Amino acid sequence: MVLLSQPELWARLVYQIGCGASSSPAQHRVIIAKQIELFQFANFQTVLESNLGDGQVGRLLFTVEVGRVSQMLGLFVVGLLLGRTRLLETSQRTATAGRRALVIGFLSLAVLYPLARLAEHFVVNGSNLELLTLLLKRHIALAQAALWFGAFVLLYPLPRVRKLMTWLASYGRMSLTNYVFQGQGAPFQGEHAIRGRDSTTRR
Repeated sequence: MVLLSQPELWARLVYQIGCGASSSPAQHRVIIAKQIELFQFANFQTVLESNLGDGQVGRLLFTVEVGRVSQMLGLFVVGLLLGRTRLLETSQRTATAGRRALVIGFLSLAVLYPLARLAEHFVVNGSNLELLTLLLKRHIALAQAALWFGAFVLLYPLPRVRKLMTWLASYGRMSLTNYVFQGQGAPFQGEHAIRGRDSTTRR
């Protein structure tokens, strides 16, 4: 749970509030802004080279600056614990875990979502409130994940749902493969490559 809460971002927020300092501009935003401008006018080769260089650097910086490192590690640990405890192998324990996940997810959303929307109205770039809003949104995403998890483990034992999942298995494997390939090895993203190709065509 500690890792899922993104402790490095909370520590940064507490430090900035205590020292009266403001948030420094996120470096991944600077890189992304340059790339967006580049994608509008560059040809395909330039877009490809940019994604192989600055694009990969920006992606890694994004992972660090928004606290995804600890969150991914936390989710990995949760997966290991679910496997080692065999929580999902017993129908009664699975149903209990699903109901708890739904309750936790729903209550978390009920509290965090209004707070995040309220904070958005007062956010100024570089302010501590911007970092707080980021943290709230990341925790909202966790609450949504809990809802999805709870709904899945409760609905999957139903015959109709299991049959539907069988039909969607190939699509799910394809989506996961594409996601992993894009995140780890893909040198360019489709939309950006298309923009580069279109600009080449215009020239």
